Amino acid sequence: MTKKLFALIIMSILLCGCGNVEKDTTNEALQVATEAPTFPVSSYIDTSDLTYTGDYTIEMYHGYSFEGDKNQTLTHYFDGYKSKDGEIFAFDKHNRLRFYSLEQYDKSKDCTLSEEEMREICDKVLSEIIPGYEKYEYSSSFYDRTALVAYELLMVNKTDSVSNGVVITLTPSGEVRHMNISYYDLPDESQIDREYFDAKFDEKIKEYEERGDIHHYTVDDEKYYLVDDSVYAIYTVTFYDNPISEDSEDYAMFCEGFGFAKTLEK
Repeated sequence: MTKKLFALIIMSILLCGCGNVEKDTTNEALQVATEAPTFPVSSYIDTSDLTYTGDYTIEMYHGYSFEGDKNQTLTHYFDGYKSKDGEIFAFDKHNRLRFYSLEQYDKSKDCTLSEEEMREICDKVLSEIIPGYEKYEYSSSFYDRTALVAYELLMVNKTDSVSNGVVITLTPSGEVRHMNISYYDLPDESQIDREYFDAKFDEKIKEYEERGDIHHYTVDDEKYYLVDDSVYAIYTVTFYDNPISEDSEDYAMFCEGFGFAKTLEK
């Protein structure tokens, strides 16, 4: 697996999966913003000419099957905007930037910036738009001066109560091409109903075992989030149909992601 593919997988798993703009035509007067959302002045990102485009939806974990006790979903609805230059923005209810995409950029430019210079640009941009960015820590990066995405950086800020992260990518000329920014609260242990989630997990595993010959499985990732009044449990599981031996790789496997939600008791 290449470094580039690994970085993209990390981006899709740790942060938001994908999004799309849904234009609200019920009130055309709302389509043009009278003023840009409150946003820190950035020397790289211009928010002075934004037009409102409707809800921008982002799935917390794209491609994961999901079950909630009160029909909860992993979809977030943000306010979508577009600039005259074709840039796409998504802001949450706190006017924090959650997604940015530069759709049109010069693809003919050769990369003349070093990996260190790319990192400096990313840190400059993120320090201007993310409150408390100095608390974020390096997670991973990718650099390829021959690629359209010449640099990609993943930074995280995780404590006992929050799990925040950002993925930012640059073009060969050093322009910001994409940003995906997440802010998630974490439940404390008293809010996680282990018995409930373990039972739901076992039920899901039985469903997979009934579909085919599953020899064993491994839980590759298990996360818990607190969203509004619900706790979300998210799992990534790899299934195997044969034993793993040290001298052979002759076995089949597949990876699945799924999750559950339970409303907190009041």
